[in-house]
Amino acid sequence: LVERVAAALDGRPLVVVLNVGSPKELPWLDQVPAIVLAHFGGQEMSMAVADVLLGTCSPAGRLPTTWPKRLEDSPAVATAAVDPRPGEAIYSEGFNVGHRGFTDNAVEPQFPFGYGLSYTSFVYSEFRTELLSGVDCETRATASVQLRNSGTRAGAEVPQ
Repeated sequence: LVERVAAALDGRPLVVVLNVGSPKELPWLDQVPAIVLAHFGGQEMSMAVADVLLGTCSPAGRLPTTWPKRLEDSPAVATAAVDPRPGEAIYSEGFNVGHRGFTDNAVEPQFPFGYGLSYTSFVYSEFRTELLSGVDCETRATASVQLRNSGTRAGAEVPQ
């Protein structure tokens, strides 16, 4: 459907709004100039999407998952085991779930964990990490960063 709509618009702007709960293949990605992911939006989702589309507010969310270019690139699919027992699922990818599986398998995702765009820009500076002394045999650390909106529009950023 997206491919047909994009072709019918013949280069005119098209924004695809996805209301999905998990990563999907996007074979039409190069045919559309913009995608807004609006999953798990709740009862005010339509108002929030309208605000983003109309420029009333800047999108600030980031992907909570890694999106594959092809479904078979996903670690869960690539290592899926068929189990004939109803009600059971085998996750044979082990610790290589999500973004870790893409990294360990040297597979470039379509969109990495934490990906997202904004109508403004931000500058990160003064990165700091500190290893704290262990407490009850645990190692703890802190990380901090200075963040400044360097663009001309109001916006929010989620450092990841």
